[in-house]
Amino acid sequence: MIDTLQRISRTVFGANRSPAGQSKKLSTGKPIVMALLCGLVLTAADTPASPLEGKDVPDAKAGTSGLPVPRYVSLGAQEVNMRTGPGTRYPVKWIYNRKTYPVKVEAEFDIWRKIRDRDGEHGWVHGSLLSGRRTVIIAGDPALHMQTLYDKPHPASQAVLRAEDGVIADLLECQPDWCRVRIDGKKGWVIRDGLWGLLDTDGTS
Repeated sequence: MIDTLQRISRTVFGANRSPAGQSKKLSTGKPIVMALLCGLVLTAADTPASPLEGKDVPDAKAGTSGLPVPRYVSLGAQEVNMRTGPGTRYPVKWIYNRKTYPVKVEAEFDIWRKIRDRDGEHGWVHGSLLSGRRTVIIAGDPALHMQTLYDKPHPASQAVLRAEDGVIADLLECQPDWCRVRIDGKKGWVIRDGLWGLLDTDGTS
């Protein structure tokens, strides 16, 4: 039962990005995932690409790459510079240091992509530093600051994991109200409102 789950001490979350010019990058903390059945602390790990990669988004316009805009992608490198404009002559605004972090592509110019993150920060990154791998961020319940993953898309089904706000998960598939994700090799269903990194059209076609 969820209520009887022993709570293991939480890790301190690090930053996903640091301001440009900061002499020391902030270390990336690892949000914890709590296994309901065994009570172990798990962290999200790199996993194979999602079958949702490259899937066309209905009614989206095509960018210079031929891919739909807007769309969600993820950071494909451990360090990614966000610039104020589409070119190396523009200053670096933020330095991201969390590979697989999901971002929204809002515009394209040549090989550059204008992205926006969960916090609303936006800027330009080189397209080679992005991946079509679909990931999402757990958006914790306001009261508990976490979401429960279930083995079926229904809250009365068996709970598999509890994931804290900020955990990154691979996106596997979506239905109108639920999405199936993978965290550290474990799969489960999460209510759509508990995830960041989805288009309204995900799971509707």
